[in-house]
Amino acid sequence: MCESEKRKYYIRDNDPDTIDGLLDSITEDISADVILTALVHKRHINDFRRNHFNTIKELTNYDMMQYVLMKS
Repeated sequence: MCESEKRKYYIRDNDPDTIDGLLDSITEDISADVILTALVHKRHINDFRRNHFNTIKELTNYDMMQYVLMKS
């Protein structure tokens, strides 16, 4: 996805299973040359960490996080 193809997703009811499913579908076929960055509300940081995202910048109410490619 190029810089101009940014997408936004909103999770209703803060359901961790919904967050996991969304992140799984986004990351399942990602290639090593793609940098996936997300602006994540503080209440969802642990959900994103569980799905291999690391904080690269902390803000007041959000963290900027990047996906760490976990290929075997």
